[in-house]
Amino acid sequence: MHTKRNIAIGLCIFLTIAPMLGSFIHADTTHGFLIGNLTPYIHLTMPQHGGLPFAEGIGGLVGLLIILVGFVGFTVYTITRFQNTKFLRGLLYLTILYCGFRAIAGLLMNILLFKSYDIKTVFIIFLSVLADITWGFFCYLAVNWLEDKKHGV
Repeated sequence: MHTKRNIAIGLCIFLTIAPMLGSFIHADTTHGFLIGNLTPYIHLTMPQHGGLPFAEGIGGLVGLLIILVGFVGFTVYTITRFQNTKFLRGLLYLTILYCGFRAIAGLLMNILLFKSYDIKTVFIIFLSVLADITWGFFCYLAVNWLEDKKHGV
């Protein structure tokens, strides 16, 4: 049981620092493109050439919000002697919603244009949607693992 809880806490740590990691990876490179499409929150703060300043600012603000929720969650978690996981579960629920909306939007925005895309683009779109579904599923599992401790299981 401790292993599952540690995995859930590790996932929360990654989700908290992910927006900070994005500022070190440029979106205009190949690995930046793949990392930004396959992981949540990292692309919010990735610098790119030719990006809209308003969109970059909004992405930075959302990234700061994610970092704040994570830091508050870990502060409450440590103050309550590793018992209260309400904010950490909130971070995981936020990630589930974010990944779900991102997967649905990715499909809906591109579904009519699949015929005009080359095979690599279609593959990346499906891989991104699959990655978002996977991230959402693991966050759901992590929420359950953090709730099990609360109920004494």
